[in-house]
Amino acid sequence: MLSVFQLSLALHILGIVFWVGGIISLSRVLRIFVSSNAATLGAAGDEVVGSARALWKGFVLGGMLVVLTSGVGNVVVGAGTAYFQQGWFHTKLTFVVGLVALTVFMGLQMARLARGELLKRSHLAMIHGGASALVLLILLITYLGRVS
Repeated sequence: MLSVFQLSLALHILGIVFWVGGIISLSRVLRIFVSSNAATLGAAGDEVVGSARALWKGFVLGGMLVVLTSGVGNVVVGAGTAYFQQGWFHTKLTFVVGLVALTVFMGLQMARLARGELLKRSHLAMIHGGASALVLLILLITYLGRVS
């Protein structure tokens, strides 16, 4: 039988997959959409925008909510005081703050998309690469911190 901590940790990992996977896929799809001369797509373009909004709300924001809620739960229920005495945990939280900031920036891009404004490919590429790099750093720090 799973303990509350183990269940919360499993939800935390699942939330990471939804949150970061959503940002990475959404930024890539929107970059292709912007490159394809979106103004000429008509109804198909509207469908892409609608799908992007659903992905944003369901996967990215939903995953972020699960990660942040389960992360706080892990600290409260689990080994909270032990984590806060570890340097790797503070480094991980710093990168998580960076990921939250990147998510806010993606939210600004989604607001521009909703207003019908053209998105910049360079911004979408930065979001894509930044999210990929941050999640790799977070996973690496977490793994190495727990092992040592």
